[in-house]
Amino acid sequence: MTTYRCKHQLELIEISNAPQNELLPSFVSGQNTCPPEDCGGVYRYKEIIEILADSTHEEYESLSEWLGPKFNPNAFNRLSVEKGLGILGAKIKGYENGFK
Repeated sequence: MTTYRCKHQLELIEISNAPQNELLPSFVSGQNTCPPEDCGGVYRYKEIIEILADSTHEEYESLSEWLGPKFNPNAFNRLSVEKGLGILGAKIKGYENGFK
């Protein structure tokens, strides 16, 4: 099993002790798609993005075929992120409720 270390930037916007009506954590913005499974890690993914931008590159055809026609490195799936944060938020809330 290979573990990749992807870089994520998180920004703390506000700390509040006021009760929240929304499920936390919340999502503000994001960009780009995740590296595909088994692409060779974040450094290889960076190379793949560069290769896909150059249709004359010797690896362009094979990578395009491997990734498929729907692959878009600039796409961002906001719903997927919100779903994942909703699951995390529910776990956090359950954990917090265990201390009341």
